[in-house]
Amino acid sequence: MSSYPQKIRSLTANRVAFAPLLFACVAANPFAPVASADSDEVGFAENDIRSVFYISKSENRNQVHYGIHVDQLCRPDGAHPIFVYWREFEKGPHVVSSLLDREQSGYGIREQHVQILASTAGRVRLTIEALPDKTISVESYRDENNRCTARAVVEIKRERCILRSIYVNVGILYSVDKITILSEALSEGAGTCAPEVIRPD
Repeated sequence: MSSYPQKIRSLTANRVAFAPLLFACVAANPFAPVASADSDEVGFAENDIRSVFYISKSENRNQVHYGIHVDQLCRPDGAHPIFVYWREFEKGPHVVSSLLDREQSGYGIREQHVQILASTAGRVRLTIEALPDKTISVESYRDENNRCTARAVVEIKRERCILRSIYVNVGILYSVDKITILSEALSEGAGTCAPEVIRPD
C-alpha cells in the first residue's frame, strides 16, 4: 500500500486550496440526477447509478465518486461499466467534472472485469489506484422498489462488508497521515465491519 500515499501526495493540491477539516459525506441522494454544466463531459447515461462509493479528503469537501453504467435490466452495461468523476462541492452542490489525466494515477480504475451477468443483476470485480491491493466487487441488481441499485463489497479483516467511502487524512506539506476505509455489515448480525486504517510506510 506504500505506493498510494506517494500518488495522492502529488494530487492533494489539485482543484482547490485548503478548506476546513471535515468528514465529507454525500448530502444529497447519490442516485438523483446531477444537474451541471459539466455533466456532458462526465458522460452520464440514463440508467447510470452515479455513486456506489467515493473518496474524500480532509483538506476540502470535494469527492471522487465511482459509479456504474447499467442497462434497463440493472445489469452492468458494457465491458468497462465502472466510471469515476469528481463532485466539486467547493464550487457548488451539483458541480461534476471528469478526472484530469494526471489524476488517473491516484484515483483511476486499475482494472475491471464483468464477472457475472444474470437476467436482472450483475457483478464487476475491480481494483482502483487508491487501493491497489483491495479487490472490490460492485454488484448491481433490482431492489424491492423495482429500482436499479448497486453496492460495493470489499473484505475488511476477513469480513465481507459494504464499502461506503475511503477517507484520506492529509498532513503537513500534502503528506498522507492515514487512509480510513469506511464500511458497514452486509446484513444485520453479519459482523461489525469496523473501519480499517492504513498508514503509510
